[in-house]
Amino acid sequence: SKVKDAIGNSTVLGIQRKVFRGSKHVNQTFCFHPSYLKLWKNKWYTFGIGEFENKIINPYILPIDKYLIKIDYPRDKVYKKLNYNFIGEPISTYFFKDIIGVTNNLKSKSEKIILRFHSKEKFRRIDSKPPHESWEIINEEKSFIDILMTLKVNAELRNFIYENSPGIEVIKPNSL
Repeated sequence: SKVKDAIGNSTVLGIQRKVFRGSKHVNQTFCFHPSYLKLWKNKWYTFGIGEFENKIINPYILPIDKYLIKIDYPRDKVYKKLNYNFIGEPISTYFFKDIIGVTNNLKSKSEKIILRFHSKEKFRRIDSKPPHESWEIINEEKSFIDILMTLKVNAELRNFIYENSPGIEVIKPNSL
């Protein structure tokens, strides 16, 4: 609720979070300027600007999870709004238009992803609620179905493929 309120009130948050460095837990403290909340796979993420000592990360994606130790309100910071199109209008600048999930490497380009489903039952289950709006059936044979999506390769796309194997084959790109 503190993060949601901070978005509505344009408030800077002081975050203390437990992170992993190698095999150790380390407490990380930084200022966060939250701008947007998104639910992905039953977990909340907030998007904003992260200030780490003299380094600014824009956009910074903060998972709302058990590793958040403390949230306070530093009074010496002026709120900075993250200027990305999270709403989807216009679609051409929509932050999530070419990704599955929350991880968007703004420097990478979309690629044509072709997946082959060898299990029609698995295909029907996924096709009933496709993972992305670019999902398109491009070939249907007796023993398989090929789909095409135009996406950036990210961790969530890889996890989608892993979660649905066996029975799914990556046809394109070779790098995936």
